[in-house]
Amino acid sequence: MLVSRFFTAVSVVFISIAGCPAVAAALSDSGALDPTFGSGGKVQLNYTPYNQPSGATLVVNAIVAQPDGKLLLAGYAASSTSEWIIVRLNVNGSYDPSFGSNGIAYAYTNGPSNNQATSIALRSNGKIVVGGTILDSNNGLVTAVAIQLNTDGSGDSTWGNNGQVYFTPASGDATSTRAIVLDTVDQYALGNLYLVGQYTHGGSPTCNNFFYAGVSPDGQTKVSNASQASEGCNVSESATSVAVQPGTGNV
Repeated sequence: MLVSRFFTAVSVVFISIAGCPAVAAALSDSGALDPTFGSGGKVQLNYTPYNQPSGATLVVNAIVAQPDGKLLLAGYAASSTSEWIIVRLNVNGSYDPSFGSNGIAYAYTNGPSNNQATSIALRSNGKIVVGGTILDSNNGLVTAVAIQLNTDGSGDSTWGNNGQVYFTPASGDATSTRAIVLDTVDQYALGNLYLVGQYTHGGSPTCNNFFYAGVSPDGQTKVSNASQASEGCNVSESATSVAVQPGTGNV
């Protein structure tokens, strides 16, 4: 898998290959490897699993750059089960020891293969919002979820329900997160979190629709009901990206 983000004329590319550690490479605006990043412009993301065997596949799904140049990565590590991982790298590509456990924060550490962090966003106060999908042990449903972390990678217990917001589907159905965005343009909705993904209807045949939802800045109030944004029975329909329109605040 390949994920890219451009900032200050530098591209950071993350490559994830099944059974191998993810690799980060920093490129200058000319396309040359940046020798100040990692080893010759590359960093192999070896990590210590929380609840996975050594050598588990590590996949990076999303990246965001902090104002100080540090990089936040969101993804998952998987073998027979899967766990969320959030990594922070220093500007030179080394793990930031002030974040999580030696640079890595873990969440939902014993889920099935669809237990994945898929998106990440940074608030102006430095807190970190991560969106993804889990298997909710309370009801057995695959569920879209968002969490908020403090700047040191610990869970923010003041947000949502002890740092989490679940977007629970109807019984027998499933919701999953593909992308999130924080509202930074609408003066009446600053800090709202919006997420999109897929709503899967159980039964036969299995049908998928676009899915969207939103929550207030404190995670306490759903600002839009978890909803399907399309109709009909579709096999592979899924919303994969989201943005807030400047001027109107439309999502």
